[in-house]
Formats: sequence, C-alpha cells, structure tokens
Amino acid sequence: MSVEKNNHYKQLALHYKNSARLKKCIMVHLEAEADKNFWSKVLHHFLPDYSFDYITYTRTLDRDNATGCQTCLKYHSLGCLSKEFIICIDSDYRWLLQEPNMDVEHLVFQTYTYSFENHFCYPRNIDNTMKKLGLNNNLFNFESFLKQYSTVLYELFIYHILSKQKKDDSFQAKDFNSFIGLNVNCLDEKQLISELQNSVDVQLRELKSNYSQSEIGNLKNTCYHLGLTKNNAYLYFRGHDVFDQLVIKIIKEIGKQVEKDSTQTYTNEAKQHYFSRERKTISECLVEDIHFDRYAEINKIKADTEKYKQIYSS
Repeated sequence: MSVEKNNHYKQLALHYKNSARLKKCIMVHLEAEADKNFWSKVLHHFLPDYSFDYITYTRTLDRDNATGCQTCLKYHSLGCLSKEFIICIDSDYRWLLQEPNMDVEHLVFQTYTYSFENHFCYPRNIDNTMKKLGLNNNLFNFESFLKQYSTVLYELFIYHILSKQKKDDSFQAKDFNSFIGLNVNCLDEKQLISELQNSVDVQLRELKSNYSQSEIGNLKNTCYHLGLTKNNAYLYFRGHDVFDQLVIKIIKEIGKQVEKDSTQTYTNEAKQHYFSRERKTISECLVEDIHFDRYAEINKIKADTEKYKQIYSS
C-alpha cells in the first residue's frame, strides 16, 4: 500500500511540474489555505518577476484532502520537488534543531519562526494594527512587553528544546505551550510579567536537575547563532498561541479600555455611530501587513529567495 501511495504522490508531482511549464509559473504547495496569505505576500514581494500558483491540499488515494506540513514533506522525502514545484512550510522546531535538508537548496522554503503567525506578531505590525482599529497604543508598549515576555520564558524554552533534542519527553510541547497564553485582565505590563515570572520560576525549579549546565550552555550558544535570543524568543514559540492567546487577548483588553474611556464623553448619537461602525477584526488587521527588512527572520527568507533565483535560472 505504501508503494501505491508513494506512486500517487510522484504522479501528482509530475502533474504539478507539467502544469508549471504550461502556465509558465512556479507551483507552490502550502500546508493549508490559511498559509496562502503569508506566503503569497512574501514570494510576490521578494520575487516580483515570478508567477506563482498555490496548492493548499493533496487529494489522497481515498479522495480525501490531505493538508499539513507532513503532506508537503512527503513530496520532499520522495525527491519530487524541482525548481518548478516547491514547498513552503512552518519551521516548527526544524530550524532550531537543524533538521537536515530543510533548506532552499532542497526546494524548501520555511518561516524560520515557529510558524507564519509569529511574523504577524512583530511589534511594529501590532502597532499598525492598533492604528487601523482606532486604538490608542499609549496604553501598552508591545515592543517592551514582548522583550520582557521573551526574556522570562527564554530559559524554560531552552529546556523544552533540549527535551525535544534528546527526545526524553521531560518537558513536552504541551507543557511549554501552557505558558504562552496569559490571563490578561489588566494592562499593567509589570503585573503581567511578574505573574508569568512566578509561574516560570516554579517550573524551572522542577526542571533544574534534568540537564547539566554544559548541555544548557551549548544549546543556548547554538540557538544564538541560529537567531534565537532572550529578546526575540517569542518568534520561536508556537505561533498560533502567541497570536491568539497573547497578542489578540491584549489588543482586546486595550479595546475595552479605549471604549470605556472615550465613550464616557460621547453624545448618544456619537456612541451609536461608534458601536455600529463597520470594522475589521483584530485578526484580519494583523495579517494584512508584513514588515519586510525589519528583523532577522524575515531577512532569512529574503536570502532564500535570492538563492532560489540562482537555482531557477540554472
């Protein structure tokens, strides 16, 4: 059965390559439909002279629609990719753990952050979203907060990555991810960070004896050279949780405070206009823009597109 499945993927890959030649475009297999917004922005920005056609699922032998990273990587493992047929995936922990052959030389584009959602949580993008939503960002400094947040969780994250690296399950993804979201019931940055620090300290005491200082130091050094620092660690946490359970929660709390403060002086007519106005959701605003050339992880993708140009023209 596995041979039949493999042949099915190979035939599909051949079809995609032929389609690319006929359409004079590049076929791009994504993990899912949701990824298209990010990757289309990125590829069209860095490769404006190229045309792309996006594939968001694979039809299986059973005629189901298979999505996800493993579906993309199936084409990679079978050697089906080419300069006309590439995949774009979330890095997850592949970049930090240096999984072999996960690079543009093997026709794989990756986010370098945990997932594409992390890119939309870059502080300047959040500030732009606040402006679009008509919210006063003087209430909360996301750039300062995310640095403190990252610093507090950094040590715990290193333990998690080390556990992944050693495959010992001592501090699994579900354990670390439980720390990403916060109970946001105020806009006091110091209080939010203090509450998080207390929880982290308890967990660190339990994990302290699991690994030697040498192992921890070596991994920190490796991660540093890959781009992970105390200040930007949030870019490497599970992106969906950072997006939904942290950033959106805080913006919602800001929205509540702004509405409470500003509507106190509104006339009834102004209040009716304010609350009935058409507006995009926080999520819709966050994913509208990417801050190209502003931070290392997006610049790594830029470097990959430069390498890809060389591959495509060879």
